[in-house]
Amino acid sequence: MPPSNPNQYTRGELISLEGRAIALQRSKSYQDAARLWETIIEADPEWEHGLAHFSLAGCYERLGEIVKSKEQYLEALRDELHPLYLGGLASLLYLHGGAEEAFETYLQYLQLEAFNHASAELIREVAPALWALGERLGLSRVAIDDRIAKAVEAGRLGVRPPISFVV
Repeated sequence: MPPSNPNQYTRGELISLEGRAIALQRSKSYQDAARLWETIIEADPEWEHGLAHFSLAGCYERLGEIVKSKEQYLEALRDELHPLYLGGLASLLYLHGGAEEAFETYLQYLQLEAFNHASAELIREVAPALWALGERLGLSRVAIDDRIAKAVEAGRLGVRPPISFVV
């Protein structure tokens, strides 16, 4: 029986809940997985540097709860500016958000990946999303490529992307 107060979970119990939540997500039981991630977050809001928030965001996205999903991606990014979390947010915004916000988030993702010494292959994989978003914004291919180059150059020069968008 779980504790009446979620803060009473031991680390071992939270690890067990995390394992169950991951298994439920893999079996596409997103509602049940979401409940476990919510329990983990209630017990430890910074669980594994934002992993619980990131995982809950994925559950919410699969359940069609886009606003809640975005909120959880942002919570994950408050805990840690992690490329996986930023990439998840960028993808969500590409599919369900405004073109400008998605475009800027993808640029920040590229900058962070370049900061972390990402390969040119990863940059090539992200470019088509930016081209599609840029076209929706009325930008020329040259302007889009220029923005991509500037984001990558900033990251390679050691400039982390700003995190003001998550505050």
